[in-house]
Amino acid sequence: MQLFDETVRDMKSTAKKLLPHSFPLVTREKEAEISHLKQKVVKLDGYLLGVYYNECKYYKHTLNSLQVFGKKFNYIPFDLAIKVAVRFLGTHKLSLIEVPYQTEKCSKKIFVWTVYYDVDGLAVDNPFHSVQKLESHNGIEFNRLNPSDVKFF
Repeated sequence: MQLFDETVRDMKSTAKKLLPHSFPLVTREKEAEISHLKQKVVKLDGYLLGVYYNECKYYKHTLNSLQVFGKKFNYIPFDLAIKVAVRFLGTHKLSLIEVPYQTEKCSKKIFVWTVYYDVDGLAVDNPFHSVQKLESHNGIEFNRLNPSDVKFF
């Protein structure tokens, strides 16, 4: 777990440094040029995971987001997905969107976890979506959003 925690610290530090180069402060195309710097493959609890961590500014809010998915498996256990989310984002004001991803070669579920912060750095409810369902898993509360209610770029 120590190696994983080091990876988390490194990825969070990198994302903070790349914030001025992240959408919407730059175009999606410009951000795509550096997106490889925001992702890693990690091994945790016997699973190879794809992990993408990003920080960006939306108006008066900062959004920290984490995408987690199996690299060799279509599905990863929810316990593992939430374990990774807590390591990156903590437990306060978490939101989750489960996104199905499908190509000709594979289909998988991507867990997209987010936390929004106000100008004072305090975690706040998602300011862009009023339709959220509060859920709890092993004592960790999070708001679940429906993928159809979210505009993905």
